[in-house]
Amino acid sequence: MRSIFTHVRANAVAYLALFFALGGTGAWAAATIGPGNIKPNAVRSKHIKAGQVRPPDTNLTKFGRAAGEVPFSAQQPLPSPLVRVSAKRGDLIVYHAMGTFRRVSGAGTCTVDLVFRNPVFEGFIPVFATTSASNDDRYLGGGSSGAPDLFGATSREFPVVTPGAYEFSFQVRSDPGTSCAINERMIWASIVR
Repeated sequence: MRSIFTHVRANAVAYLALFFALGGTGAWAAATIGPGNIKPNAVRSKHIKAGQVRPPDTNLTKFGRAAGEVPFSAQQPLPSPLVRVSAKRGDLIVYHAMGTFRRVSGAGTCTVDLVFRNPVFEGFIPVFATTSASNDDRYLGGGSSGAPDLFGATSREFPVVTPGAYEFSFQVRSDPGTSCAINERMIWASIVR
């Protein structure tokens, strides 16, 4: 018994150093190392404990894309893309949309609206209901040559007052006697918490 006590006493500093080397510094490292100390792409899935990253933490941006020409000659919603995000009260929804459309025949105007549906309204409504051709969320065009017109909304945002699902899509319409077609179209919607 005396030899064990003598051994521990003689090697106390060595045991203390071994304790800190094997585990005593974990709490210090956790309190000292922050996001600025980690290089980009240094943390891989093997470094994350199972179940620690949940879909609400990572699934905050949605993207929808549809290709192929869809003709239209009256007001109609488009079935795709449909982008849906779930938001909480106080979140900020940021969205962006773009694509191409053209006038196929006739002399009238083709219009593409970015529309959304929220937990309060039953149907889709234009993001900004205005008749102004300068509104970034309403796209007028369709030159006489039938060449495609590019449309795009600058990124916009709005605060969430009513929590729930918000869906974004396009609605198209044309003047009487005018046929139009929408081609490539994309929508991004993100939640900022």
